[in-house]
Amino acid sequence: SNQFEMEKRRNKFEFIRFGRR
Repeated sequence: SNQFEMEKRRNKFEFIRFGRR
């Protein structure tokens, strides 16, 4: 399933967004 990879990428984006705060 590619859902796991898509979720992992989304988490990375959220982490970077929060870290850039």
